[in-house]
Amino acid sequence: MAGRKHVGIVDEDKAKALKFFDDCARDKQKVTDWLEEQRRSLVVIDADAPVDDKARQRGKALHFTLFEKMIRKLPNGDHYIFNDINPLFKGLCYQSPSGKLIRISAYGKVDVPEFSTVVVKKEMVRDFSLSLLKPIDMPEMKWNAETRRHESKDGSLLPGWKWEYKTEGENPFDAHARGYRTILMKIVELKLATPNEVEKVFGRSSRQSWNSLHSKNGWKF
Repeated sequence: MAGRKHVGIVDEDKAKALKFFDDCARDKQKVTDWLEEQRRSLVVIDADAPVDDKARQRGKALHFTLFEKMIRKLPNGDHYIFNDINPLFKGLCYQSPSGKLIRISAYGKVDVPEFSTVVVKKEMVRDFSLSLLKPIDMPEMKWNAETRRHESKDGSLLPGWKWEYKTEGENPFDAHARGYRTILMKIVELKLATPNEVEKVFGRSSRQSWNSLHSKNGWKF
């Protein structure tokens, strides 16, 4: 029995190690879930339903000077650097303890919106899933003299065609395109702060996705 006198200690250390790895996995999943939730809050300008009330749909804006002051309240806030890029944009960077400059994101010298605006365009492409076309499937047709082709009277696509949606990302020339929630996502992804630390300063976003097409089509932002 002498060889088993340390078994209890070994089991206790093993349990602590397992708990540590479980906690790490749980924290990693929390970050992943938080980032996904934030991505779903992006404002999407869809080709079928353009954003009309941008001021409302872009969320609660912060003047860029106030945004910078709030960034300073994050952990190691004095390590953040705000560089002038041009008359319209600034760049947020982080100076690591080793002296490495980590580029985070550009943002406009404006009232920075809460949510980014992503432009989505649609293109008509062939639908090869239709193997057999019956005459009864054909809609009533009309001739469009402007486009010089036959089109359906009700405006629907002809059988054998479909709409394909493509994101073109944020407009790089629009100072209002990048929202501060997107910048906070980048800070969390770089492990410069946790979701809880970010939300302690900027508050929690309760906004649902204005347009769910991005999740249905697998768009990446």
